[in-house]
Amino acid sequence: MGDEAAGDDPRPLWLLAGFLAAPLAPAFVLAARSPGLGVESGDMASWLAVAALLYLPSFVAVALVGGFALAAAHRLKRVRWWSGLLAGSVAAALLSCLFAGFRGLDARWFIADSTGTLVWAACGAAAGLIVWLGWRLSGIEKR
Repeated sequence: MGDEAAGDDPRPLWLLAGFLAAPLAPAFVLAARSPGLGVESGDMASWLAVAALLYLPSFVAVALVGGFALAAAHRLKRVRWWSGLLAGSVAAALLSCLFAGFRGLDARWFIADSTGTLVWAACGAAAGLIVWLGWRLSGIEKR
């Protein structure tokens, strides 16, 4: 009912969907890498149940860190796929180090913890790309 074309109308539900889907990657990886949480080998039901429990903390981390990073990138007009990838991977690697007590900075633990940090950086990169895709599909950057 205005002068705008139908394709120029922002669709914020895509952004919401991106923020809701992004925590799935860390939740599933944490469930798969944590047999002590009740995941039984070869039992998909126990793996999904643990992943569902881990979704909420993953969502909080993605919402807080990802929301702040997205707001900062939007303010700088730098919301790109690579900024989502970079912000997600750096944030997840730092959170991994924070929860591991920065043991990776100690020389004798570095090799053991660097693998875990890289896994979390990859999960964060995936989550960042999912949030960026939601941003891109929402059309908010065109406003």
